[in-house]
Amino acid sequence: MKLLSQFILCRRVTIPRVGTRFRYRFVFFMACFNLSHLAVCAQLLDFSGKNVPLAVVLKAVEDKTTLNVFYNQDMLAKTHPVTIHVKAKPIEQLLEMAFKDQPIDYKLTDKRLVLVEKIPNRQSSMAKNNREVSSIQEDKVQGRIRDVKGSRLDGVTVLNERNQVATRTNADGLFEISGRVGDMLAIRLLGYGQQRVRVQKMTGIDIVMIVDEAELDEVIVTGYATQKKREITGSIASINAEDIESANAVTLDQAMQGRMSGVNVQSRVGVPGAAIKVEVRGPGSISAGTEPIYIVDGLIVDNNNMTTLVSANPLANINPEDIESIEVLKDAAAASVYGAQAANGVVLITTKKGKSGRVKVDLGYRTGAVKPIKLLDLMNTQEYLNARFESFKNYNPTWTDEQAWASVFSQSRFPSTTTLDEIAAMPTYDWQKAAYTDGATNKYDLALSGGSDRSSYRISGSWEDTEGSIVGSDFTRGTMNLNYGNKITDKIEILSTVNIASVRQHGPLGSTGTTTQFSAPSYANPMILPFIPIYNEDGSYNFTLAGFPGTFARHTLHSTELNEALEKNNSLFGNLQLNYNILDNLKYKALVGLDYRDITARMYYDPRTIDGNARGGILTEYYDRPKTFTTSHVLHYTPRLPDRHTLNTLVGVEYRTYENQAGNVTGEGFPNHLFKQLASAATIVSGTSSWTGVKRLGSFVQANYTFDSKYMLSAILRYDGSSRFGDNNKFGLFPAISAGWDLAKEDFVTNKTLINQLKLRIGYGETGNDQIDNFASRSLYGGGVTYDGEAGIQANSLGNSKLRWERNATTNIGIDYTLFGSRVFGSIEAYHRSSKDLLLSKPIVWAAGYSEITENLGEVKNQGLEFELGAHLMRSGDFKWTSNFNISFQRNEVTRLYDDLTVLPGDNTVRVGYALRTFVLPQYAGVHAATGRPVWYDADGNLTYTPGTMEVGNYAPHGLPNELPDFYGGWTNAFDYKGVSLSVFFQYDYGRIFYDNFARNLSRKGDSQINGMAWYYDNRWTAEGQITSVPRPVNGAAERGGHARGDLASTRYLQDASYIRLKNINLSYNLPASWLSAIKMSSTKLYLQANNLYTITKFAGYDPEFYVTGSNTTSNVGIIPAMKSYFFGVQVGF
Repeated sequence: MKLLSQFILCRRVTIPRVGTRFRYRFVFFMACFNLSHLAVCAQLLDFSGKNVPLAVVLKAVEDKTTLNVFYNQDMLAKTHPVTIHVKAKPIEQLLEMAFKDQPIDYKLTDKRLVLVEKIPNRQSSMAKNNREVSSIQEDKVQGRIRDVKGSRLDGVTVLNERNQVATRTNADGLFEISGRVGDMLAIRLLGYGQQRVRVQKMTGIDIVMIVDEAELDEVIVTGYATQKKREITGSIASINAEDIESANAVTLDQAMQGRMSGVNVQSRVGVPGAAIKVEVRGPGSISAGTEPIYIVDGLIVDNNNMTTLVSANPLANINPEDIESIEVLKDAAAASVYGAQAANGVVLITTKKGKSGRVKVDLGYRTGAVKPIKLLDLMNTQEYLNARFESFKNYNPTWTDEQAWASVFSQSRFPSTTTLDEIAAMPTYDWQKAAYTDGATNKYDLALSGGSDRSSYRISGSWEDTEGSIVGSDFTRGTMNLNYGNKITDKIEILSTVNIASVRQHGPLGSTGTTTQFSAPSYANPMILPFIPIYNEDGSYNFTLAGFPGTFARHTLHSTELNEALEKNNSLFGNLQLNYNILDNLKYKALVGLDYRDITARMYYDPRTIDGNARGGILTEYYDRPKTFTTSHVLHYTPRLPDRHTLNTLVGVEYRTYENQAGNVTGEGFPNHLFKQLASAATIVSGTSSWTGVKRLGSFVQANYTFDSKYMLSAILRYDGSSRFGDNNKFGLFPAISAGWDLAKEDFVTNKTLINQLKLRIGYGETGNDQIDNFASRSLYGGGVTYDGEAGIQANSLGNSKLRWERNATTNIGIDYTLFGSRVFGSIEAYHRSSKDLLLSKPIVWAAGYSEITENLGEVKNQGLEFELGAHLMRSGDFKWTSNFNISFQRNEVTRLYDDLTVLPGDNTVRVGYALRTFVLPQYAGVHAATGRPVWYDADGNLTYTPGTMEVGNYAPHGLPNELPDFYGGWTNAFDYKGVSLSVFFQYDYGRIFYDNFARNLSRKGDSQINGMAWYYDNRWTAEGQITSVPRPVNGAAERGGHARGDLASTRYLQDASYIRLKNINLSYNLPASWLSAIKMSSTKLYLQANNLYTITKFAGYDPEFYVTGSNTTSNVGIIPAMKSYFFGVQVGF
């Protein structure tokens, strides 16, 4: 029998005697910073059993060691009972006895015990050297076996069916076997589909293996523990390192987009590395946060500190190349173990760890270009001037053409003697195109990993530099990640993670909708009048402090070059974990972690620009220093039960504190543009500082029971406390229960090949939401006021000691299926989520000294269906085709407000009976064919020139639209042929309605001094009887006689933001094994990739993907569209 004894070292190591304090420091130092390995010794086991099944021995090994055992039932069915009585013996001796004369074999690797088929006709020398021995001398067939990611596979069984000679691959995935051209090789490894490969050449054979979901019991992170995927009863979506690598995203949350059912991911702004919007199964709150919590290696990451300058993303501090997997806990049955913080879902992020074996070096380089996704078709100089002429004539019907043109010339600062021929000859300057550029991106990655049977490490670093497609935007990131694990003794193991990152982002001022949007190129440039030159003849900017004619009078490129919006985010994230095996079936896990960030930002208006000239330059500096400390202590207990029964329990406590110091200072009046520090300001205009904090304490218990891997039951109970709530409501209880039944394991399912898995799941649970202000329950006072010449304080807000948790109750029903020999797999889910006790601001009598108070008043429900379908459509020889499709349907409804109100005061997008973010606007009816004037529907459905405001019950011929999609999802197709891999990913979103305030401005086709889209000009009303939706141009946009403006905020500017996007194409080539062995490499992959390549949509703006809140119809001011990007990269492994 082959034993990989190099993984289990049984030797004594002498350690010099040193002081106790020094030894503790020494262990801690090495665990955190990966400096060396501690002594290694064998794991000694006790076992006694007579004629017991081999499965009992394997269960004991799994319970008493850190090994995970992988096998399938078909292999165990071939084995015979064993009789073993050992005490304090090495694991290799126990396994040698258990597998003696068995028809199967085993392999130890990466802390796993994997059962494999026994290689026939072996001799003892093969077991020692992992080489075949055959009495028949033939030529050698050589090749390499890898997975679809290109990673080498160790221990794969290769059998020549002709001569029955067999071997296994080594640590580099290489094999050598006696054979000749035409032989058939049978390839098998547990967890992967068996393959038969015809030998067509003697060397350089490259074989790719695909995971077989039915064979491999994939382990999923479920919170404070892991669980076999086949036994999970909650709703969990996951992606692995391969998916993340294929996405090639700047931030890890972007890699989730379209790849998980029930997880809706939308961009906020196209600045590289900027934050995005993530919602799990719809919004569950009206005023509190709707984002999930993010947990990296057991430590909750603060995701709330984003300044308004460039919409920074805290998750940008993590390099996606360091991520092993992402799991999203979608229902309460899965997420309630996190209790009061899990109402909006939980995102579990696991980083890559080192693996036992020799040192592995991975290098990666990526370079590419970025371009804007789309440019708008705008009016040229002649169209704009003619539209302005028409607007004056339509508003002043008695004017002559000369009078109308005179007004156009005056506003445009043309000489009064300008002729129409001169206008016809005027050039058009493309300000919109000048706002965009072909950016560039470069990224470098380096990782070293390795270890022994007792310890492992992985050290990685990365550097990324990206220029955005909009002038003035860029993203620079440097990261270093260290993961270390060491099993000090048979009972004690230490794990540590340290992530250090520095992120630097620039974005044009005004790019997120601030009051400086007039200087934001992405917003202002399309509306700058097209006859204004961008540059002077000498190449300098055509800039004047007097400004240009028109509403958008600033030279945005000049302002962007001189002004500055910069944010720096330096972070230190780390944890230290202790695992202690108190007994074979009782384990203690302690974790302490820290997430610290130092965020600084600058907003500078240069005195040479219109923005800063009048005040001699303006500089505002911001700082945020959030700090989160977490500690948790968990006991895992697995009682010994009769065969086929399994029970895993845990009980734990967690304590977390968060605090943040923040502030900003503004100064003005600088000597000149060379002095950009606050110390040089003539006047400090303002300064603020603040401190905030919150503490949370939770205890929890969880139990997972399975019988015969067929029936599953899970229960969770968490008791959570938060300092954010009132004195009598600081704690809440959050229970959950779920069950599963795998019908495929029942005897009445006779065709196990047809139905490999058919698991029914049902669950109910409750979670909480505390994403509100830290001191919302308390009355607050502030300074900054004086009374009678003395400093004083004043009341700022009224507290409410009765505030309590927002609660979510979720019911989930699901089916997981694997069919046709694992060729087809997926899931179907239905859920109902009720959110109660939602926090709302309620107006109160002003005589109390306050205008409002926060109370638990509202209710919202979400319900939906989710489908996931995957299939290995073709697995024929060297060609493989795998397809994965997911779609999510969701419905949202506000079910209750307070005091029988049907509309939330101050926000008419929130109303009972409708979805959140519903638009209630005057109903646009089009254009009166006889007059060219805009008309609307009144409350009774009649046409009117003066619609007034829209209220509930008013006529709405198309219903009340909202921003939430009807359904969304993604579709991936992966092809592989002889080392060439192609991945094509589509992402889609249907039914979302977007209020496009940008289009409102661009629709003015001569109504004001703003350039606009050519479509509005081409389709404007010009003659009686013309049928169109675009009113005639009128100066000021409003007809005489008190009629409403044509650009009134109404349903006219609601756009269908549905889209299908070719999100990602990745073409890669893995170099053949014969080439790599000659240059001493284990893997080399070259790839080409394109992102955001093509979009099908009716949306007329830049990008339908952007997230825009419905309560603010100007919120898409100054957005930057997403980038179209092209990459070339190489990944090399040694």
